[in-house]
Amino acid sequence: MNFSALGLWFSYFLRCKGPNRIHSPFIYDLYFHHILERRPYYAFVGLRKLRAQLLADERVLEGNDWGAGEFRTRKVSHIAARALQPEREAELLFRLVLFFRPKTIIELGSSLGLTTLYLHNARPSATLHTFEGHSGTAQFARRLFEQNGAAEIMLHEGPFAETLPELLFGGLKPDWVLLDGDHRYGPLLQYMNMLKPHLTENSVVVVDDIRWSSGMWKAWKQLCDDPFWELKLDIGKMGILIRRKAQTPQHFILRYPN
Repeated sequence: MNFSALGLWFSYFLRCKGPNRIHSPFIYDLYFHHILERRPYYAFVGLRKLRAQLLADERVLEGNDWGAGEFRTRKVSHIAARALQPEREAELLFRLVLFFRPKTIIELGSSLGLTTLYLHNARPSATLHTFEGHSGTAQFARRLFEQNGAAEIMLHEGPFAETLPELLFGGLKPDWVLLDGDHRYGPLLQYMNMLKPHLTENSVVVVDDIRWSSGMWKAWKQLCDDPFWELKLDIGKMGILIRRKAQTPQHFILRYPN
């Protein structure tokens, strides 16, 4: 973690608030009963076992990395150690999908596919599209979906800037989105601008690693300034943008305890 990220985290801990400072019934319910919840849901045991298997998997994945523009070799265990969503945050994403009950989910950044399975298990009836830029990793994730009874998940392989518009211009209307595939200021805003015309009046976008770097933080702040979103929730590692026309526009910085 660099110096600027440390400063952003220090500022967060000074400013974040607990449930006693929330006056919106909708946000209180979301925060107290879902974000802070620690209930061991039915799917968590199997997904934890799968996480352990990935962390111990010594297979090597080879393929083109469309994001980096080069051929790369990666070991599954190394990807798992560096790129898997931490268990606590993966379970939070599961609970967020449970709460919002989306019909169509988009995930930018499949990686090995574990987080994708959390999203799928939370809402098996939803149509789920996930995107991955490394061809070897994408093939691995497809096999993982099939082995875990989730072959209906649709994985799009290639550069996000090409694969995402192709899907959206086909008429897709996502109502729940996870942006976790490119931690740079420009591309993050580019993908959001692609998505916005296709979102519904009740769409939710989760932006991961908003304090990853000064660029990610700058992008998050710019998104929060956009009146397109009625509700903006900062919970430390993640930011949540919510369209909710009946809601007075508000920005919350909420404590998410370790």
